[in-house]
Amino acid sequence: MGKAQTPRFIIGTADNLNAATIAIPVTVQNFNQIVAIQGTISWDNSKLNFSSITNAAAQLTGLQVNASTAGGDGRLSYVWVDNNLNPQSLPNNTVLFTINFNVVSGAFGNTNISFGSIPTQLLVAGANGSSISNVTYTNGYVGFVGLPAAPQLIIGTVAQNNQATVTVPVTTRNFTQYIGFQGSINWDTTKVRFAGLNNIHPTLQGLDFQRYNSTSNATGGISFLWLNDTLQPQNITDNSVLFNLVYNVVNGATGNATLSFSNEPTTLLLTTAQGTAASNITTQNGTIALQGGTLPPTFTIASRSHVSDSTVALTVKVNNFSQLLAMQGSI
Repeated sequence: MGKAQTPRFIIGTADNLNAATIAIPVTVQNFNQIVAIQGTISWDNSKLNFSSITNAAAQLTGLQVNASTAGGDGRLSYVWVDNNLNPQSLPNNTVLFTINFNVVSGAFGNTNISFGSIPTQLLVAGANGSSISNVTYTNGYVGFVGLPAAPQLIIGTVAQNNQATVTVPVTTRNFTQYIGFQGSINWDTTKVRFAGLNNIHPTLQGLDFQRYNSTSNATGGISFLWLNDTLQPQNITDNSVLFNLVYNVVNGATGNATLSFSNEPTTLLLTTAQGTAASNITTQNGTIALQGGTLPPTFTIASRSHVSDSTVALTVKVNNFSQLLAMQGSI
């Protein structure tokens, strides 16, 4: 007669996760004539938070679980002893129980979900109550999609073309799941004077702005502020116009007028669905080419979000690349 195979406990896996919750099954093989089990399962608590245990096998009546944290680890201790000390057997691949997690906002990379003996020692007891040796424990993991692409705010670059009034669009890319938006835009008042905003994106309903002029230099600007009334996160399609800036050109102004994002007087930020400030905003300032001015070249590196492939290709594009002899830089 062949030697009985030893029990094997298996934690499930999930990859490319992009959800608020995840259910991880713990299954078993060779679960024959077992009277008790116990142990610990741990994970990275900065990425997953314990929610509940469900789908416990019917034979595990009286299963006890206790969730805790220790440093950066989340832990689950489990203990089961058959109430009547009657040994139980389960078909292969039976789910012992399912661990339900809430995914921490912004989680990326991966976390192992591992069997261990701290604080509760791993143990499997057979029909005679003695510990079974050589039990196999197979750990699991959860892999998350990559960080979302950095939100981009872009002030357009336009030519005056002998017009007294110039309209400059402010556009966005990767505007995903935000509930608030604020900041400042500055310019040289010796070249252009602010005339107003128009074409405000419908998502930014209630956008408030105030104009100001510095008393110590020739800087003018606006502060803008938007907060979604219902605090529901909003998405805006790439390259959409957030709003247009309208300027009157100062009579006789020449050269270029630069329009710049600023943290003065209102700090530039985007507020996430969790109420935190996005830490990776990228901005591109704009230019109005006045009489005698030329549009400067602008270089743009593409963005990709939720990358799960082993390689990724990003394009670098340029506008207004005219009559140039050389260029250099670093990425």
